[in-house]
Amino acid sequence: MAGPDTAFLYGERPEWHFHVSAVLLLDPSTATAPLTLEGLRDLVERRIHRVPQFRWKVVTVPAGVDHPLFVDDPDFDPERHLRHVAVPAPGDEEAFGRLIGHLASTKIDRCHPLWEAWLIEGRADGRVALLMKLHHSIIDGVSGSDMATMLFDLEPDPPPDPPPPPYEPEPVPGPERRAVDSAVHLATLPWRAAKLGAQLLLQGASVVRHAFDDVAPAQPFSAPRTIL
Repeated sequence: MAGPDTAFLYGERPEWHFHVSAVLLLDPSTATAPLTLEGLRDLVERRIHRVPQFRWKVVTVPAGVDHPLFVDDPDFDPERHLRHVAVPAPGDEEAFGRLIGHLASTKIDRCHPLWEAWLIEGRADGRVALLMKLHHSIIDGVSGSDMATMLFDLEPDPPPDPPPPPYEPEPVPGPERRAVDSAVHLATLPWRAAKLGAQLLLQGASVVRHAFDDVAPAQPFSAPRTIL
């Protein structure tokens, strides 16, 4: 696992979580079938291969001597991640907001892949909401939006999906293997740090050299006038 990703795991506290939440409001009157938890589960099962991060879980290194790892969850079950809840009466925006705040403030279980999806009914306006919770260690701003387009449709009657490929998770390395891999990784850290330092020195020398070039850098608004 890369350093920035582990920072989101290490930085979590009981009162400070590193997941992001997104709420989608859906109009069931435009759908060709009812919006149900079973339908959401079927959709996830058909398309989750497009988002491999949704099947990753965190495993630690013995004695915590190195960063955790992401591995394929051999026991992945979408049922663990899909939830169903109703907005308390009267179902107005205030009640809806309180419910969203409560759901978004709970920590994602690290024993399983780091995401949740909540189907929310009971809104007074008849719309159905979908709350997605994704841990920051598996997404960033760009990939998070990409995940939404890979899982959901923008039209009410999309073409049928092809059969999904079989799920064949990679074997989870045992504690001994994780310990050996971590020892090798830690042993090479000084060499990699020296290599990075040399690259930074070369880049710095290049910047200094170009600072003394005779060619003046481009200045704002210095292009010749045109009829445009």
